[in-house]
Amino acid sequence: MGTELFRNPPNAWVENGKDSNAAAGSNCEVSFCDARYTATGDRTFLNTGTKRYFDAPRKTGLAYAALSVTKFYDKKNILEYAETSIRSVHIKRALKEVVPSDYPGLNLTSETLVMRDFLECVYFYHQELREYGETLEDEEAARHVNLVLEHLYRGLGHNIDTFRENVEENLEDPEGVPVLDFENLWMAYCPGDLVAVKKDNKHLVYQVVSTNYVDLFFYHPYLSLTLRSLHCNGDHFGFVNTNKTITKRELIGFTPLEELPVLPLKWLQEVQREQILSEARLRGERFIRLSIGIHHCDYNGLAEVIKHENDDDEWIRTVRLLTPKSSLIFSADDTRSQDESLSTATNLPKCAQAISHT
Repeated sequence: MGTELFRNPPNAWVENGKDSNAAAGSNCEVSFCDARYTATGDRTFLNTGTKRYFDAPRKTGLAYAALSVTKFYDKKNILEYAETSIRSVHIKRALKEVVPSDYPGLNLTSETLVMRDFLECVYFYHQELREYGETLEDEEAARHVNLVLEHLYRGLGHNIDTFRENVEENLEDPEGVPVLDFENLWMAYCPGDLVAVKKDNKHLVYQVVSTNYVDLFFYHPYLSLTLRSLHCNGDHFGFVNTNKTITKRELIGFTPLEELPVLPLKWLQEVQREQILSEARLRGERFIRLSIGIHHCDYNGLAEVIKHENDDDEWIRTVRLLTPKSSLIFSADDTRSQDESLSTATNLPKCAQAISHT
């Protein structure tokens, strides 16, 4: 029949025989815990304190903190990462209102919300959280939302001031140049924002998926960015992810954002931002026009490249088609259509791209 232990397992939320599940997360406070290894190799959890940023009423009985922060250390007592458990129903509701459902590392459909880099997420949407809190009529809910903002300012207050002084205020001046240091570079890349990467004298536009700092002992620290772009395989459109890095070695002190290998468009001057986006729109419109109908010919024979030209940052190859009885030369300057030109050749197979653009 088995023991009573597995038929009625202990409930962590029960105190003095009374179920206190409903009270979890009701205290307007942040608790802190360290997860460290012991000499025997077991990981233990030690409470390190509780913060209550303002005088809020505390419920009696077993009530749990609205936010619980746990720092995980490795066996050498070096911090690996920190996790935040969001227990307050009011904070969960606020996050669901202001944070996009596809934000990395945050499952807003889960009953239990646990995420790393919680303060980074709150920073990106702290304005929206404040506006949401100002609309609340429930005083307790408003206190919990304000707790999140107070937790943010205590944890990242210096970083927020640095970003405001060096990026936001410089951006207000039409002649100002936003600058940022490596440690605060993540603040310029909010998931969902558009960025630009220069390649072959063109700016390719991507969408930020996520960012992550990597610090390896045999390599320079770097910021890794996962970016999303729209691709077409000839039949279907879809998203493709790619990774870009910005190493600490590339940045000397406070570096202008316009000099970064990955440009955060939101934090560039409006003129520069609009120029990059307008060029991307023109290329997109051109691609759409070329994707409809036939704009090339097929050729299965020999061809010889006789000239390379660079026209408006686009390489154009002039090609001679070699056949047993004749040869044809095609270039961007040929005023005849390719079908008309090919019809003048004898014994020429059905053909392929006479002019190559890259």
